[in-house]
Amino acid sequence: MYGFPADLNPSVFGNKRLVQLRLLENCVFLDFEEEVEIVPRDRALETVQIRVDSCLTYTSHDGATEHEDVPHRNMNLNSLVGAVVVRATVDEASTLTLDFGGGRTLSCYEDAANYECYNITFGGHTYYV
Repeated sequence: MYGFPADLNPSVFGNKRLVQLRLLENCVFLDFEEEVEIVPRDRALETVQIRVDSCLTYTSHDGATEHEDVPHRNMNLNSLVGAVVVRATVDEASTLTLDFGGGRTLSCYEDAANYECYNITFGGHTYYV
């Protein structure tokens, strides 16, 4: 609906570990975190959250691809919990793709003209796509 925000770099997902996956009736929450040094010898958790209200595509390590619209009841996303994002990209259609290495990817699409498809919460801001 809004397009991927120009002021959000998808690299905020880099080196973040997927620590929690929550499947609700009509959406999926993906919670990522990374321990970062804020001053010498003082560490904090930097978190990023994605709420997906639209379709997802998951590609597993063996190349099998699952594509599912809401609700996401049949996807096998559990294997991603604990995995670290090695790269994140956004294409011109505002599709966010998270690469977990080893052929595993997760893509969130902006495919509804009248509704937010996914949102990202990072650094105290929520960005709607």
